[in-house]
Amino acid sequence: MVACPHNIYIIITCIIAFYKHKFCIRSIYIYIVLKRSNMKEKRIKSLEFILLITAILVIIFFIFRYILFLYIAITIAAIGLFFPQITLHLYKGWDWIGQGIRYCVTHLILFIIFYFILFPISILYKLKNKDPLKLTNKNLFSYYDLRDKNFSDNDFEKMW
Repeated sequence: MVACPHNIYIIITCIIAFYKHKFCIRSIYIYIVLKRSNMKEKRIKSLEFILLITAILVIIFFIFRYILFLYIAITIAAIGLFFPQITLHLYKGWDWIGQGIRYCVTHLILFIIFYFILFPISILYKLKNKDPLKLTNKNLFSYYDLRDKNFSDNDFEKMW
């Protein structure tokens, strides 16, 4: 068999295709492993959620002695153990509600801090100091404020 350029090209193409296929299989394997670990994490989080809801319902049962809470807790625990898809959907719904609450609360807190704390402080400061940035005097060469102070050793001992 004589090696012609056409045969060498086919051999090189087969080698490249083999390595590409090998790398493709490895990347698919890595994807599957990561997907499994992600699914395991979601399953663990959803089971933690079901355990939390069950514990809350059992505590409510012990406080109020109303048997319906115990039945609901047992039902939710059974759903959590035997139906992972329903558990995952319950967890996603709860997470979606939590994200909405988180969005509203953070914006509400920022609104309160800005309009009830920072804004009045700025208004009072502007009423007290007429021109804190010295913007009205256009004849100034520099806005730097010269301070002639003689420093002593005590100034560097306790700076704060």
